[in-house]
Amino acid sequence: TDPALWDVIKNLSPDAYKKELILVAEDANEIVFNWEDRGEIFIYQVIHYFQKLDYEDLPTGEQYVAEYYQEFIGAYGDTGEVTVTAKPVTLQGFECVTKGDNLKLTVKKTDDGLTERVLSLYYDRATIKYKVQHIYGATIETETKEALYEEVVTEEARTNIPGYVIADPTNSTQTVSITYEGQMINFYYVAQQVIFNYQTVGTGGYLSSAQETVSIGTAAKGSTPIVSGGYIFVGWYTDEAATNKVDDTWVDANGKLTPVANIADANKTITLYAKFAPYSLTIKNVYSAAVNPHPALDAFDQGFVYIIQGVDGTATEGIKIRVAVLAGQSQTILGLPVGEYSVTVESAWSWRYTSVTNVLVHRADGSLSQGEAAGSMSWILNFMGSDEMQITYAVPGPDISGTTDGNSYYFITDNATN
Repeated sequence: TDPALWDVIKNLSPDAYKKELILVAEDANEIVFNWEDRGEIFIYQVIHYFQKLDYEDLPTGEQYVAEYYQEFIGAYGDTGEVTVTAKPVTLQGFECVTKGDNLKLTVKKTDDGLTERVLSLYYDRATIKYKVQHIYGATIETETKEALYEEVVTEEARTNIPGYVIADPTNSTQTVSITYEGQMINFYYVAQQVIFNYQTVGTGGYLSSAQETVSIGTAAKGSTPIVSGGYIFVGWYTDEAATNKVDDTWVDANGKLTPVANIADANKTITLYAKFAPYSLTIKNVYSAAVNPHPALDAFDQGFVYIIQGVDGTATEGIKIRVAVLAGQSQTILGLPVGEYSVTVESAWSWRYTSVTNVLVHRADGSLSQGEAAGSMSWILNFMGSDEMQITYAVPGPDISGTTDGNSYYFITDNATN
């Protein structure tokens, strides 16, 4: 019914304040309100005003909008007036802020008709808690935030989680309307990765794995060196020249490499090198002028003959090799089995010289093994497969430069010294 008729049709009231009609074909399709004298009754209206989302930016009188109307029929009573009370509606996301006596309306009958018959109820938007979750690995970090009902919020993915990046870069910013308590905004992250390449340096073996991709902070499956016959595995290196060793904690007793993907290496490709070396023993003569009391002697003209002999009852039994080495030079023997040997200098070829420093054995992996004491001309060598014996000589004792009969020259034919 049109509220404009309320004061026109006096002392009458409709049989209903609202009727609905479903339109059908070939019918009058009419809605009829029957106004009759029903006694001291009247129609009043309750209007529900809801807070606008941008209310803070609006003048006071424009912060609410009327979105819901209700009409009711009331009675004057014997006194010619009546007080009616409105009941707030329950609507998700809103809370009625009209309370107490403000929910009441007194309608009076006057000579000019009825007083105000409209009751206004106001609803503010509810403050809703929502959650933002950052999910990475086995970790879920949750932030609880607040927004007004239907407020549009924008949340950003984190860029400072060590070792992780957003799984879907197109979803790094989420703009969402908050409409219910506990609403979730989720960001999913994946671990950053490192690609490890495993390569061999030269010949002498191969690797169980050539490449793998590893997440930051986790250990790789790794790669194991498989050594070919006649070779030894030297070690793992970060450079192809095999000068910089990898972290010792990455390599087990069998040479298996298990690198760890560190955050500093995120999104990199790292190549690690496995070095192999053939079985070889190198004898290197070093002349020490610093400790030589007779600089007139030309040590670099001198020759030394070494006898390399295996130990009975071991894998080296029966091996006996003679090798000639000039002072300041070296000779390499290939194919020796790993094991224990005695290394002796033939005194006939070195009577003017003796060792003046401890014999050092340089291993293929770059380590040093302290040999026997200076002054000796015979040593025990624990051959590891790819070693270099470094022997430093000088002339001991008194000046014999005037008594020598020249330098020692030699050649070896059929394992016989000449």
